[in-house]
Amino acid sequence: MERAAQVKLCGEQLRQIVEREGRVVLAAQEASAVPTAWKAADCRVDGEATRIYAGCDGVMVPLVTDAEKEKRRAKVREKRRKCGRRRRPLPPRRKGADQSYKEFKVVFFYDEAARRQHVAVTAGNHRAAGRLMRREAGRLRLHAADRLLNYVSDRREMIRYPEFRARQWQIGSGPTESQCRLTVERLKHPGQRWDRRNAEAITALGSLERSGQWQTYWQTPTSART
Repeated sequence: MERAAQVKLCGEQLRQIVEREGRVVLAAQEASAVPTAWKAADCRVDGEATRIYAGCDGVMVPLVTDAEKEKRRAKVREKRRKCGRRRRPLPPRRKGADQSYKEFKVVFFYDEAARRQHVAVTAGNHRAAGRLMRREAGRLRLHAADRLLNYVSDRREMIRYPEFRARQWQIGSGPTESQCRLTVERLKHPGQRWDRRNAEAITALGSLERSGQWQTYWQTPTSART
């Protein structure tokens, strides 16, 4: 960055900028401020009815525990003391996680050829994942989600997997599981531990690219993004 744009940033400044932008992305997604790259009507197969697959799965993310946060804070205070220069007071310490790993939920929609993909992530529980799936399904214009769910539950005997295989329809969870791995790949580098909100912000940034919304987001007016 220094050579290309004469911008000097230390590693800590860069981390803060990326995480802050990730939180802006997350807020924009929650407000549905960034248009989706495709809609359900775009997913027709050989001129037939539209076909979209939806999946949801959990993935474990390494988080910073409260004890680790206190240990880090002590190291920073000691480093400041040895420096000898007057510094601004440290910001209040946010409480850390009660466990080293927490489950994030990944919601994934894709078409038959997987050329159109849409992914969203939440650090919340199964209810939060359900709300997220409903919200993103609405943005993709999968109308009448309740009617669709009831239709399936009332016709379980009609879910004929051998026939689906014969027609080469997808019935496996492989694409969703693969998306889970890609979603948290940036969070699982050796030795990394994350604040929950920062981890969620980083996954929000990654989901923009995998959902085909990266360019759309950066072309969105600043007022709408913030």
